[in-house]
Order: sequence, then structure tokens, then C-alpha cells
Amino acid sequence: MGKGRGRHPSRLKAKPPEPEILEKYLHHWKTKELYFDPAAFPKVSSPSLFQNDQPLEIDIGCATGDLVCTLAEKHPDINFIGVEVSMKPLYRAIKHAVREKLENIRFIKTDFRLLYPLLPDESLRKIFFHFPVPVLRTKDNKYLIFTEEFLSEMHRALQAGGMISVISDSAEYFPLMFELTQHD
Repeated sequence: MGKGRGRHPSRLKAKPPEPEILEKYLHHWKTKELYFDPAAFPKVSSPSLFQNDQPLEIDIGCATGDLVCTLAEKHPDINFIGVEVSMKPLYRAIKHAVREKLENIRFIKTDFRLLYPLLPDESLRKIFFHFPVPVLRTKDNKYLIFTEEFLSEMHRALQAGGMISVISDSAEYFPLMFELTQHD
């Protein structure tokens, strides 16, 4: 079985990196704290998270970090953030970043929707939302990321001329996503 997004996070075998490596690469922002007090967290920006002014790109639902680490390797002059809700895939992503000695990448473990207040206007060069978990049952709608609010927030956070890349291989989910974008 592959190591990417197709595996359920709870089935991954992943050992936590050393504490100093976690401190460098991982921001573990607890959902409850982020929900009730977003002002207590740094902005999701290059100055706040990298102490520089390089362009910033974000991978939502980065899983094991294959895409975001590859981009960081190819573009050392751009900063990258990978956001994921599950810890085990992030351990793998961090291991990849360490192996390649990537200085332009950080990971945030949290629910991406809670980051909206921390995304400065026109702060993102590119947004990647590839192969999201299709949430199609009505009772699970509260977990949907790709919504009208998401599109509005991403429009606000994107720089002029910026890009959002959305890919889905779900025959049921893609048409719903496409319809939302047509009405946005």
C-alpha cells in the first residue's frame, strides 16, 4: 500500500521525531484554544513563522507532506506551510523535511477552518487543496472544508494574481465543489 493520502492516518506507523525537531517544524495548535482565543496565536505569515518576507504557499490537508516537501525542495526562496488534522502523517512529513534539510517549511496540526482569522489579507501566493476527504453524509457536513466560507476566506487571503489549486478524485464530491466555485 502507498504511503500517501490513500491510507487512513490511524493505520500509519510513525514514530514521533525528537523534541527539538518537533519544536522547529511543528506548531501543534489545539483546536479548543484556537477556537476560543485565536489572537493568542501567531499570524500564518512568513514574518510570523519564518522571520522573513519570502512568499508563502499553503497545503491544506498535507497528509504525509509529499507535495509540500517536494515544493519546498524545488523552491527554497518560497516558504511553505502544511496543515493537517492528524499527527501521524505529520511525523512522516517532518521526517521528510529533516531528511532534505528544508528550512523553508513548517507544519501546523489543527483544523484548517480555525486558521481563517490568522490568515492576513493578501498573504498567500498559492493555496493547494488536493484530494480532500469527501464528506458526503449529511451528518458529517460540519467537517466540510470546501464551502462558501472557505472560498471567501481564500479569496481574501490570496495575493493579487495568486492561485488556488483544487483536485479531487471523488466522483461524488468533485461536482459539489465545482458547483460551489461556479456560484462564487
